[in-house]
Amino acid sequence: MKPVTSRRHAGFTLVELIITLAMAAILIGIALPAFNDFMRQRAMISRVNDMVVAITYARSEAVRQGRAVSVVAAAPTPVPPLANEWGGGYCVVPGTPADCAGADVLRRFEGFDDATLTSSNGATALVFNARGLLVADTPIVIS
Repeated sequence: MKPVTSRRHAGFTLVELIITLAMAAILIGIALPAFNDFMRQRAMISRVNDMVVAITYARSEAVRQGRAVSVVAAAPTPVPPLANEWGGGYCVVPGTPADCAGADVLRRFEGFDDATLTSSNGATALVFNARGLLVADTPIVIS
């Protein structure tokens, strides 16, 4: 005859499951706003880096080509309260400021709708001369 042994059932009770789900919901509720702020911050850093890339590229192309190269706002809206000169996108073009719709665009950068990138004085272009220096009458303050 076999000895009788009691089997212990493994698993979770309904109360344990509800408590675990409640704790998970509380943790997600705390973490989600911080994650959204983190994502917004990363998007803004990406936009700033794109602007730095555009400026660096324009300078290097000006030196390489031996002529002026410009970073131009693609769709400027300089009238307040909608001022977002650079938020509609921008491009790098050879020569003095030109339209971003032209065929001679060296590189395009996408715009964005959820942020504003404006200059302090309504500037819609940065021009670099053949030596890679910012042309003296080009406003350089971007806020």
